[in-house]
Amino acid sequence: MTERATLVEHVTRRLETEGPTRGVALWGPAGVGKTWLAQQSSPDAVVEAESVGGWAALTRLLGSTPGPVLVLDGLDLWLDEDEEALTALLTDWLSDPARRLVTTHRRRWTPPFAQAVAVAPMGLDDAMALFLNEVDRLHGPSRPSAEEQTAIREVLPTLDGLPRAVHWAATRWGVLGTEGLVTRLREGVPHALIRDVEAQIAALAEPDQIALAGLVVFVGPFTPQDAQVVADPDNDDLVLLLASLHDATLLHRVSPGTFRVPRAVRQAVAASPKAVERHANWCLAQHPDPDRQRPDRVHAEDLAAASRWLVSQGDPRAGTLLIALAAAAPGQHLELIEAARQQAPSPEVHRAHSRVLRLRGRLAEAAHTLKEGLALAGADVRAAGPLWRHWGVLQHTLGEWDEAREGYQQALACARELGDVHGVALATANLGTIDHDRCAYEDAEQHYAEALTGLRAANDPQVELTVRANQAVLWQELGKLEQAETGYRQALVLLERARHPHMMAITRGNLGLLLHEQARLEEAEAVLRQALEGLGPVEDPKTEGLCLARLAAVHADRGQMDAADSAWEAAIWAVQRCDSVTQQVVELFGAFVDLAHDRDASVRLVAAESVVQFSGDARIAARMIRRRIAAAPATLRIDDDGFVPPGGERIDLSRHVSIRRMFQALVDTAQVPGRVLDVDALFTAGWPDERINPDSMRNRVHVNLAKLRRWGLKSLIERTDQGYRLQATIVHGSGA
Repeated sequence: MTERATLVEHVTRRLETEGPTRGVALWGPAGVGKTWLAQQSSPDAVVEAESVGGWAALTRLLGSTPGPVLVLDGLDLWLDEDEEALTALLTDWLSDPARRLVTTHRRRWTPPFAQAVAVAPMGLDDAMALFLNEVDRLHGPSRPSAEEQTAIREVLPTLDGLPRAVHWAATRWGVLGTEGLVTRLREGVPHALIRDVEAQIAALAEPDQIALAGLVVFVGPFTPQDAQVVADPDNDDLVLLLASLHDATLLHRVSPGTFRVPRAVRQAVAASPKAVERHANWCLAQHPDPDRQRPDRVHAEDLAAASRWLVSQGDPRAGTLLIALAAAAPGQHLELIEAARQQAPSPEVHRAHSRVLRLRGRLAEAAHTLKEGLALAGADVRAAGPLWRHWGVLQHTLGEWDEAREGYQQALACARELGDVHGVALATANLGTIDHDRCAYEDAEQHYAEALTGLRAANDPQVELTVRANQAVLWQELGKLEQAETGYRQALVLLERARHPHMMAITRGNLGLLLHEQARLEEAEAVLRQALEGLGPVEDPKTEGLCLARLAAVHADRGQMDAADSAWEAAIWAVQRCDSVTQQVVELFGAFVDLAHDRDASVRLVAAESVVQFSGDARIAARMIRRRIAAAPATLRIDDDGFVPPGGERIDLSRHVSIRRMFQALVDTAQVPGRVLDVDALFTAGWPDERINPDSMRNRVHVNLAKLRRWGLKSLIERTDQGYRLQATIVHGSGA
């Protein structure tokens, strides 16, 4: 049942109640739907109170009312003129126990004969449903597409959940179209609503108007304590004024102890200049170190407003807030950050700018911005360290591992110089991701473990959760699926507590892939849809594209081909501006769709060979695809000094003694079902007479394995929990 239907049911039941309170006093802001609600409960009993000409006429109306129910719609003028007299008159009318009364008004009124019922603004789901219903009613068969509906849904909150405003938007959609309507709604609310609000504000007492001028600086939710700090620190009556403004419907109560200023009110009232400055300082106090205390998305618009003011003042502290804003609203507010880069450049502003550009897939611009930021930072290691870490992330995204490692190591050096335990942990975690992507799993696990220890010491639970999620991905790659699922689900619980929806979406995407690998297709589809919904307004085409590609694969395995084709096309479109690695990974997932259409999927596997070394997603997907192809093991032709890889030319190993020995050990092991070689065994095979430390041993083995993969054995050398094995049919002789 919708919120509106629940209200109708409540009012209807209330009118059937016996006892002294046989009336319902509906109150709420202009346009919230009070009249509609009253009409639903008593459609034939509505009287517009403003049309009744004076007290004598109202008395005659009450005396001549034929039915048992009377609805007096819009009593505000009567209440303002003489609330006491109106209460007495209606109380006398209700002395007949058969009578029932419904009243509507903007301000809160609790007469002794009625139950006051607040008519709250609609939630987003109800607002969207109303918009589409109105579009259907007004414009016939024309309707916004699914993509257009997403865009409209994103801007509907600007209408504060007011049905009248939603109806206004639906009316204009036929003229403006989706793009025009979205632009119009971002500019502001309808003028008619602002005029209604201006009339209410003009009737306020002076203390209420002063308080309101201080409160309109808040864009998002705030508490009475926040209001005291920002709006008027010296006003001891501010809490009472909040209650008064709420009763006048000029503040919305989000939850007990939390309020929000409607957008129409913010547009109608000029903010106090002192409150604007205090608001910026309040935002800075709330987010002194955004690298450690990541802001909630609900505060993003306040951060944007405060940053905008600081930039206009040329205040260098704007950079701190812009870093917080880039974290709270990933990929958004690009124009504001670009303006800051021009007006108040700093290493922090450039860092925020690069993050937004990277999430939008504009990687070359992000790199240029980071270089400029590093030049601004100069020898200041406190400013340079985070920039180097972002440089590593960017280069990692591009698949430039050496550059990425250099960035992470520079960030690590800066953090160590500062004695920054948190910075050391962050850079160590990043180095773990490089090892992870290089398939140096032991090194990755070690770096992740070191990072988790540091993050716990630094009390950064959010990044700790990210590292734990990466651990789960590592376990999934190693085939430890139950352990990986436990890791993902634990991370999701903690991420929800930490209110980190963006990382939750990424983790759900990974969980969806794991569930798919376990053939739990319905669960996989549900989790992937949750991941896409969780992205909301976040502009992260990489995560969106990967989730859509995974969803296409699930649909394909379920035989839902229309849905598979649609999700696949959307995935390709989403990543068209992303890095080439992401695009290739998404292309690889198309093999699931090919198989479901009885097309040859091996072509995509071959094309993805190069990207498998960069992406865990690709490695897992390739593993799943190979299982589905269910082809016989590839044929590997060998001779005394080399081999011919599938579809390739002969590789001569005569001058690579250690590689030839390791390769021969793998060939021998391939003849024994279930047998694998761990790192120690491979090292002993390659260097039988040497004894070196474990780190150097692992490095030598990984280097040789990487060369064998590069020479055509990438898809044939399989990594298991216990070690390595060669998956191939061995044929002796070089062949013709």
